[in-house]
Amino acid sequence: METLKKIGKQSLAFYQGLSPARRWSLGLLLVLSLAFFVFVALVLSRDDFRSLGGGMSAEEVQATVARLKERNIPARVRDAGDGVEVPASRLDEARMELAAAGLPRAGGAGFELFDHDDLGMTRFKEQVTFQRALEGELARSIRSLKEVRSARVHLVLPQRSLFREEQREPSASVMINLLPGADLEPARVKGIRYLVSSAVEGLRPGRVTVID
Repeated sequence: METLKKIGKQSLAFYQGLSPARRWSLGLLLVLSLAFFVFVALVLSRDDFRSLGGGMSAEEVQATVARLKERNIPARVRDAGDGVEVPASRLDEARMELAAAGLPRAGGAGFELFDHDDLGMTRFKEQVTFQRALEGELARSIRSLKEVRSARVHLVLPQRSLFREEQREPSASVMINLLPGADLEPARVKGIRYLVSSAVEGLRPGRVTVID
């Protein structure tokens, strides 16, 4: 305790011995140093926000934000107004909560189409439902790209033929609506082609058309 008092007296004596100009400079230096450390602390404590996807209607955005707030997950509307962002550290948690609530529905339904049992579903209807679900899941994955506002995927899956020479190849088209000022790099387009082709048996990347 005595040591602290001694240091305090020495510091006060040193300060009083300074000229007014040096006192002002020292005070300014202390203020700037404090401001710098506060800024660094705020930056380090800030959690980056990540997008849950775009292409949502106003109703979807409102429902999504309301659901996340119910679960005490911070959420904010994207600048474009068609999507929701959450802290990166809680992105997976937010997706699970929204999936449980069936949100967001924009861009087509995914494999939740199979959540409701339909005992009377024919084989043809089952195939059509599976195709719709796959298209919806692929669209969701593409919408997670930061440049994308909305996306739709259309698959052409020919029926299997008994004769190889009559078998037609599957194909796909991806229609993308980009955010204002955004542009898809060639690497992104290539990634989208491989994403879609890898989800469909026999679909070559060259048979996937990407339109933006």
